Amino acid sequence: MRTATLSLKSSRTAALKLSLVPGWCRVAMLALACLTTLAGATGAAATRKANPTTAASAQANLYPQGLAFFDQKINAQGPAETVTMVNNGAVTLNIASITVSTGFTQSNTCGVSLAAATSCSILVHFKPGSAGFITGTLTVTDDASDSPQVIGLSGTGVTNAVSWFPATLDFGSQTVGVATKTASVSYANISGAKVTITSMVASGDFTQTNNCVSPLNPSVGQACRFDVTFKPTAAGTRTGSITITDSAAGSPHVINLTGTGAVSSLSFAPATLSFGNVSLGKTSAAKTVTVTNNGTTAVNFISIVAGGDYSQTNTCGASLAAGASCSLSVTFTPSGSAARSGRITFSDTDPTNLQTVKLNGTGVIPVTTVAVSPRAASITFSRTQLFQATISGIPSTDVTWSVDGVNGGNSTVGTITAGGLYTPPSTAGTHKVRATSNADNTQVALSFIYATNYAGITTYHNDNLRT
Repeated sequence: MRTATLSLKSSRTAALKLSLVPGWCRVAMLALACLTTLAGATGAAATRKANPTTAASAQANLYPQGLAFFDQKINAQGPAETVTMVNNGAVTLNIASITVSTGFTQSNTCGVSLAAATSCSILVHFKPGSAGFITGTLTVTDDASDSPQVIGLSGTGVTNAVSWFPATLDFGSQTVGVATKTASVSYANISGAKVTITSMVASGDFTQTNNCVSPLNPSVGQACRFDVTFKPTAAGTRTGSITITDSAAGSPHVINLTGTGAVSSLSFAPATLSFGNVSLGKTSAAKTVTVTNNGTTAVNFISIVAGGDYSQTNTCGASLAAGASCSLSVTFTPSGSAARSGRITFSDTDPTNLQTVKLNGTGVIPVTTVAVSPRAASITFSRTQLFQATISGIPSTDVTWSVDGVNGGNSTVGTITAGGLYTPPSTAGTHKVRATSNADNTQVALSFIYATNYAGITTYHNDNLRT
């Protein structure tokens, strides 16, 4: 019997030689080859499992990535800020050390190890040994692959036992005699001991209210607040201060304040417009305001806006030259009864920024009101419609009737008599019937009439069959 051996030189040669082997033997040889291949694969897998390329490790992360502390008196420890350390790895994190730079202190709950998927807290205090801006670091050394973990720390050491923010207040430009909205200053005790406050006094064109208590606890979280208002009494730069007298080192403590008193270059004649009584639905006669630039430079207008039930037009344009004047034409159209106030607001480059012209008027319900009935009707060409007018609820013929604006109407729109009898035209259409009071032609009532050639539908009922 001829035999053949498997050659690994090429798959084609192996297949040729294998074809020379009897069938029963060929099956056995293939089975043996498969078993050999599987055994090799299993062994390789077992080797890989027994010798992993990457071992599980701990992962340390610090949050937040940095701390900035409030100003702190030198040699006094400030309140704690918290850093959280998290082990995001799959095994325990072994901690070698947790340290901070000079000027900072720390305590922690981390111990010497941190289990996987858990966290601990590091409390950092700022205790500056000198005045000025101080930077440092919090450093954690452990067996994580990215050890050590480092975050930045910063703060400012001050010689005062108290601190305030902002250091000064500047209110900018404000119209003389007009108070600003409040601006605030926070005042904190950073001495490490309670501070007794004796007095808090504002000077100059400034006033203050506060929520400070005495004694003031040594905590930035318990800082108190001054709310300051500026009301200039004269034009130009105005200065003042808030002086706090207390038991803290460096007392009295002074918060400097500044602002500028501004006098408008614009004048308005008159500065107030009164429109008196105007009937609802009507517009008053226009009233005029003259605007004059009394300054030495041009004033550029950003906007001129009427508010309330008032409207305006003007000749001012985008800019008003020094010494020049322009005018406003203002009207009042009340949208309701009783007193109606409003204003014209100027936004511009004048030192006072905003100026207003005050407006007032009263909306009134007319003494006499006209009404027409019916308010709407529909008739065919062969019918007529009688309208009736009332004045202040009383039937009256003291009105003038019109159809589509034509007194008495005509053959095109239909005619109406002095007594209110309407005769339609011979063509279909909709028409407006008006009744105007002869005593007050501002009082008008309106009705609609529909002329149609559609006679309608007549329905017959057999009452004998009703039950």
